[in-house]
Amino acid sequence: MSGAIILILLIVGFFIIRTIYKFRNELKEDNDELKKQSLEDMFSYLIDGLNEYCYLGHGEITKIGKQTLNIYKQSSCQIINLLYGTGILTITWKFKYYQQEMIYKRNLSDARKPSIEWQKNALNLVISEFLEEYQKHEEKVISSGIIKEILSDSNISEENYKKAKDFLK
Repeated sequence: MSGAIILILLIVGFFIIRTIYKFRNELKEDNDELKKQSLEDMFSYLIDGLNEYCYLGHGEITKIGKQTLNIYKQSSCQIINLLYGTGILTITWKFKYYQQEMIYKRNLSDARKPSIEWQKNALNLVISEFLEEYQKHEEKVISSGIIKEILSDSNISEENYKKAKDFLK
């Protein structure tokens, strides 16, 4: 009985050590990549595309660390964060609609040495998924009655709100 337990512990220990070793190698590879090329340069097409889509190219790119950056425009209702690690690019896009925050998050694997084609596909995927989530979020906020409450507090009639919204379409 104790021999079987020891064997199981050895096998589990082996897999834990192997996982830690693999993770450390991935981190080392990340560091080597980011020494050669910055995150902004590595994903320039994707970053420029998100900046253009969200802020008409006027967003500021703020480097937070070697593996992290934000795309943001002052007084905007959205911010995008990119985090690169172990060959995975994580995009977190936060958006507020009537003070109700929506968070879209996507992990993009195979992000080592991303080609322009990979970045184009990633950009299209992220934007289309974000828009789907946004539409659901907008419907949820509208159905919650928050907009009516805000309009009432601001002394704006629903009729004027609808006219302004239609005008902006």
